[in-house]
Amino acid sequence: SDGIMQVFDDVTADEDLWAAFQEETSEHFTKVIEAFTVLEQGEDPDALKTLRRSVHQLKGASGVIGMLNTSRVNAQMQKILDRIFEGEGQWSAGLLPLFQAAFDIVLESVGGRGTGAGLRDRAAAVQESFDRIQAGAEVPAQPAIAQ
Repeated sequence: SDGIMQVFDDVTADEDLWAAFQEETSEHFTKVIEAFTVLEQGEDPDALKTLRRSVHQLKGASGVIGMLNTSRVNAQMQKILDRIFEGEGQWSAGLLPLFQAAFDIVLESVGGRGTGAGLRDRAAAVQESFDRIQAGAEVPAQPAIAQ
């Protein structure tokens, strides 16, 4: 179902608001991608801080513009990072593919103005993995996602 275009968020924002939103998100997209690149080498507190700050900002900006599902994906990432910073969990290499899968959804949703290939199905799979982690399950080596 990955190839099927699915409406993930219905965007009704006017052009000016949308342009401002895209400008803001693109800055954070760059930071997130840089953080992932660092985290691929291993755990890095600064990269995790950058990641948390950016997903927090993306969560807020998406919510303001009415992209509530996109906002929710960012919120899931932030929840895990909050737990890590509060000492209730730890970063593991197994989280990276899940975060990358989640971030891809955000990236494609914003790029497609709320629509993209298999976005709803992919978001549901990512949500399932996040729920398992929140419930204290082991972090999966791979997210439950059909690549």
